[in-house]
Formats: sequence, structure tokens, C-alpha cells
Amino acid sequence: MEEKYYNRREALCKIGKTLTGLVATLSFPSIVTASQSPYSYKTPTSREDLYNIPENHLLARAIYGEANSCVPDEQIAIAYTAINRLHDNKSYNGQNSLTEVLLHIQNGRHQYDCFKDISTDLNLVTNFQRTLDPARYDMKNWRQCLEMANQVIANKHPKLNKKQTSYVTNWKIKEWEKSKKTPSWFSKSAPVLIDSPYAHLFEHEFIE
Repeated sequence: MEEKYYNRREALCKIGKTLTGLVATLSFPSIVTASQSPYSYKTPTSREDLYNIPENHLLARAIYGEANSCVPDEQIAIAYTAINRLHDNKSYNGQNSLTEVLLHIQNGRHQYDCFKDISTDLNLVTNFQRTLDPARYDMKNWRQCLEMANQVIANKHPKLNKKQTSYVTNWKIKEWEKSKKTPSWFSKSAPVLIDSPYAHLFEHEFIE
């Protein structure tokens, strides 16, 4: 009887957390009015809409969604992975445009999780909603991400580009090592050291 009680309590807690997250996503007060909108296009409301926005704005969203908590040099290094995938001649990374690279899905796997619109992970779903309209949540951060995207496209930070095409959080690597389930693709990849005085603060490791 006691076990059933705790199972029911745990289930209710999970439902409560899910509903709380969804309400926060749907009812978050808009910080930016229509007249202040930084976009020269209709604000995306779905993944399909992202195919119709400028590539620099899409890359800026990738920086915002993938590396919001990272130091600037790490954000730039992450943005360069998309540029490098575009030119690595590997069809599974997307080849025809930066948009294709960023939104590419290979064998059901999204290349960049921030553009994953359907998931059982509430954090990913919430992050996707924020990525659709980052200015609504943090205008200052959005502008910084857009500036970085423009700089990366113009290759203004060549020292931060070491041909990296992938990145993995340090905690995920430790999790793999602890469970002895490190993916073969990661084991066979060459690690990349980014030339940055802030590299010791990076949350990710980069690979080529």
C-alpha cells in the first residue's frame, strides 16, 4: 500500500512539473512589442518557419539555443561547427546551405538539439520555444548572438576555428566514461583544442 502511494505521488509530481513547464513556455510575458521587434520577417512559430528566415538569424538562434550559458569564445567556437560542416563534403551533415546544416536531421537525429521541436524532454521543448523567438526572452543576449553570427559568417575569429564539427558537454563525456558507454563515433574522433584564454571555462569539448 505504501509503495503504491509513493508511485502515485511520484507520478503526480512529474505531471505537475510538466504542466508548470508548459504554462511557463506558453504564457511567458512578451518583453518585446511588435514595434520593437528586431526581426524583419514574421516571428517563427514552428520549425518549418525557420527555413524561411535569413541564415545569419538562424545561426544566431543556434548560438542562443545551444550555448546560452557559455562564454563568448565558446559560443563562437560552437557557431563555427556549422560553418565547418557546410564545407566538410559529408552529406550527412548537410551541404547545400547553412540553413540545411543547422536544420538537418540524419537517421532521426537532429544535428542541433535547440531545433528539436518534438521531444519527451521538457527542457528541450522549452528551449526550442525560446529559440524560435529569443528576443522575446532576452533582447540583449539575442543582439549579442546575432552580432556573433555575423562575425562567424565573415570569419572574423579564425583563431577560434580549428575545423571543429562537433561538440559534447564535459558532463556528458564523464557520464559516458562512468557507464562505459562512450559512443564509437566519439572515441574515433580527433579532439580539437580551441585557441582561447577562456578555454578552461568551456562547458564543451570539441572534435573534428
